[in-house]
Amino acid sequence: MLSDMQGKIAYVNDGMLRLIGLPRQQVTGQFFPYPWLLPQGPLSNIPWANAGGDATEVSQVDGLVTDATGSGRNISFNVSPLLDAGGRAKWLLSIGRENTSSGDNSANNGIAESLLVQAIEQMPEWVQISGLDGTIEIVNDAGCAISGYTRDELVGNTWPYPWFEDGWPDGRFDAFEQLQQTGETLESEATCLDRNGEPKILGITLSAMPGNPGEARRALMVAHDMTERKEWNERYLLAEKIRAVSQLASGVAHDINNDLAVILGYSEFLIGKWQSLDEVDQHALGAIQRQAQECAETVRRIQMFSRRSPKSKFTYFSLNDVVRDVVESMEHHWSSDSGNPWSGIQLEADLQWVPPMYAHVSGLKEAISSLVENAVAVLPEGGKVSLTTRCVNNEVILEVADNGPGIESADLKRIFEPFFTTKGPASSGLGLSIAYNLINQMEGVLSVKSSPGVGTTFTVRFPASSDEDSGIPDSKEKTPNIRNLHVLVVDDEPLVAGMLRTFLESSGHNASVYLEGEEAVIAFRRGAFDLVVVDLGMPVMDGWEVSRRINEINPNVPIIVATGWNMSVEDGQEQGAVIDSVLRKPFSMIELSEAIEVAMKTRRAGKG
Repeated sequence: MLSDMQGKIAYVNDGMLRLIGLPRQQVTGQFFPYPWLLPQGPLSNIPWANAGGDATEVSQVDGLVTDATGSGRNISFNVSPLLDAGGRAKWLLSIGRENTSSGDNSANNGIAESLLVQAIEQMPEWVQISGLDGTIEIVNDAGCAISGYTRDELVGNTWPYPWFEDGWPDGRFDAFEQLQQTGETLESEATCLDRNGEPKILGITLSAMPGNPGEARRALMVAHDMTERKEWNERYLLAEKIRAVSQLASGVAHDINNDLAVILGYSEFLIGKWQSLDEVDQHALGAIQRQAQECAETVRRIQMFSRRSPKSKFTYFSLNDVVRDVVESMEHHWSSDSGNPWSGIQLEADLQWVPPMYAHVSGLKEAISSLVENAVAVLPEGGKVSLTTRCVNNEVILEVADNGPGIESADLKRIFEPFFTTKGPASSGLGLSIAYNLINQMEGVLSVKSSPGVGTTFTVRFPASSDEDSGIPDSKEKTPNIRNLHVLVVDDEPLVAGMLRTFLESSGHNASVYLEGEEAVIAFRRGAFDLVVVDLGMPVMDGWEVSRRINEINPNVPIIVATGWNMSVEDGQEQGAVIDSVLRKPFSMIELSEAIEVAMKTRRAGKG
């Protein structure tokens, strides 16, 4: 029987019910004094009556129990305190036995032991009783279920147990040795590897059980499985960190991208005049462009945290097709790079049949590419990277595995955190966190397992779709090069506006540049323009308002929004503006030309 310190009965097993002859509903929830028990001796000696007293050792309570038929029997209760982390009694465990005239204590002890076994068997937590040296004497069914081992395999093992691979957590010295020395209850978390090698996170309480005089003390371990709750907590904390990065991105990326647009734009323009520069100037200009491109890429990757893949961009497709595209792209990149640091990499794909899935194709390609790049980066001397797909329990699964050095357990816990890296200053620490965020946005799950010296496996899981449409829209159609357009440029940054004029005129177009939205709208009403390129972040009249007014004046003229924020065409619909393409700052002349082609093609197809 288990009660709190005020004597309220929280649990009673079937054996105790048979002993006292009452149904469970008449026992559970009762407070001391119990109506069915007449104790013998002063109340001051009864733990239930004085909130456990000092609760330092086992107490014996003798009493007359009256059952449902009115019959009485003499019962002895051994009451043991269960202590919390502070060494204070928290629960009272009572083991009852009927007093007999024969004085057969061995029989009574047998009954007590039987009752104890029945009590702990009913608990959902892993409960075991051991000697203070850690030798397991009793373990319940829940312990067997959590660990995956049979009772015969657990009983008789002595601490340190083989299924606690890392021992007691936090580098603390031997838990049972401390229990012997101090008798203080220990509470902590520990990782247990079950029979299949799967980690289970357990919340463990280890207490010394007071014994009768002349008896060896024992240790009681109660452990509850915290794995699922811990995983959800870790996901929540990671989501909060990613949200913080998103706020950072939305706050600073626009201004940084405006500056980078000018640096990259004019450096690219000057590189077109390469032959007129001496060797020193060429080197300096090339360094400026490379560093600005690296900075722009970092900003772009940070921005990926702040934007969700729109559902309108989701489609049905086969994961195998996406994996093939990633592998072909990687192999092409490696073969075309004369200074390839990834030589000696063996890239393998084992693609089993999988049903279609519903997600964002380009986002998934980005995530898988990050996983492959991460695997390759840990194999500087060469090695094997394998991509495996399969379907299990209506889940589409991708595994990206390497045979590299593996990841230490302390680093494994932080592997998806933004800016966390074990690769030194050469890495931004964003690749895996971006992959995690992209997959999470598509309602997938990304997890990792690693063994130092063996390798690492990243596993991606998506729910399978029952839809048979797995086709991917053809994105390879090209629009002929477009020239001789009259373009209205609107940007409040003179340097950016001037750079756009330079790019457009170098590409054979005619550009009219305005620094204020109101002036640009007036000019558009008076003139004849084939295309509008407008910045979003402008004072007084922003790019959305300019776009709405241009839609009203002439809905057939395509609009390109140039911005340092992470926007999409769909954002225009939310703002009540029809736009045709988004040009993200910083941009190159090629990216500007591509944005023009997309805008002209979209409007010619009848959009708006």
